[in-house]
Amino acid sequence: MLNLSCQEVCFVSVKRYFFFPLILLLALLTSCRGSDVSEKTDEGFREDRAVVLDPAAWPASAWGTIPWGGGVELQVFESGETRLIRDHRVYWLRPEGDRFILESRLYRTLHDETPALVFPVGEARVLTDGDLCRVEILSDPIHAFAEGKKTVLLKRSTSDSLEDMNRFIDFYPVSSIPHAQPNTRWSYSNAPERKEELDFISDENGSVTGFCRIEGETVACEMLIGHHSFFWDFALVRQDAHSVEDVLLYGSKQYTGNRDDRLYFTVTACYDPLGLVGETLPLTLTKHTTDELEEQNWLGMNYYELMFRMEREGWLAEPVILYDHDYASFYRLRRGEQTLLLMPDRAFESPYTELFVQGYALYERRKLLTWGGLRPFDHSLADSYVPMAGNWFSYTVQSHGNIDANYSTFFLDDCRVAAVEFDLFGLWEEHNFMILDLYAGD
Repeated sequence: MLNLSCQEVCFVSVKRYFFFPLILLLALLTSCRGSDVSEKTDEGFREDRAVVLDPAAWPASAWGTIPWGGGVELQVFESGETRLIRDHRVYWLRPEGDRFILESRLYRTLHDETPALVFPVGEARVLTDGDLCRVEILSDPIHAFAEGKKTVLLKRSTSDSLEDMNRFIDFYPVSSIPHAQPNTRWSYSNAPERKEELDFISDENGSVTGFCRIEGETVACEMLIGHHSFFWDFALVRQDAHSVEDVLLYGSKQYTGNRDDRLYFTVTACYDPLGLVGETLPLTLTKHTTDELEEQNWLGMNYYELMFRMEREGWLAEPVILYDHDYASFYRLRRGEQTLLLMPDRAFESPYTELFVQGYALYERRKLLTWGGLRPFDHSLADSYVPMAGNWFSYTVQSHGNIDANYSTFFLDDCRVAAVEFDLFGLWEEHNFMILDLYAGD
């Protein structure tokens, strides 16, 4: 039996009650310059000085509204690449004469660096007078910008460019999407007619492929996902898609914080050219689960129930405590030469009283065998990381890791864990970087 003290069993009552609610924490992490951006940006635009934005003339610059709760931001990188963050989603700007084509970059996995499909979603005009930027949505063929104003004024930020450019790295716990749940099956049927069906499998890397049945025709397809936003862009496309004609469904996945997010994948569609979902919007895919003690069932399971069942199979569970806290950050389970790391999260709907599994990593000695929730990071990134002002580890791996209380943890691919504390009095800056070796063998 797993021998847990009352303090360990109830650590969850302490764990996040002194921890800001997730939404507030996300706001703090993404809104580090409220004093730099005026809340009123609807006045003062100088039409006589306005010119079309030239990204080459504004490297490492950003304009925005107050980002609390999801504002609008325009960011120009050193390379000249430009992105618009609006309605919690990311769109990239491609110059086209005196206008810009707005594009969504979609990937096969959350870890791919090259998009599988670049999907045009609209057209915009961007003018600047040097201090303010005016962004006008000129066309919206797939209703991606149905919410909010078509024209917004943004004020130039004076904060550190690195802070601006890295703020929108993958944010919410990614364990709520099929791409973060390897070796799982997901399906959808339009009951009672069952005219349209979808069936997908997420492979060991998180690539999601399968088929959809449209009026009796079976079409091979795959699910693509976006990066670096509050909500994920999503597209159901034909296998090896090359253009907009291959897009069968487009929309966004929103994170709710509920435990069931690991069992259901719900997409709010804005583009459904074939009527695949029709009046049953949004689309919800259901994960196939059983009562068996198999890895595809772990995410979303009650945290202590899984450890109890694993102990009956011969695993030894022990808490891992970081930064001298009085509760377990996560658990390490060992059996023979295998090590299993289990990361908890708290279910919002419980209300906020039940722990469930939000991530795991299974190793054979130091070799990573499988994972779920958040893929362990390349250990060389941690070994070569040099903590210094402005050089956050989350920027290095392009993820905030597993956020808990006032620190984050990052599973590595060699049975080690990296962790950073947040400076509670320094706008949640990272400090106290550490690497913990969880391998107990020779």
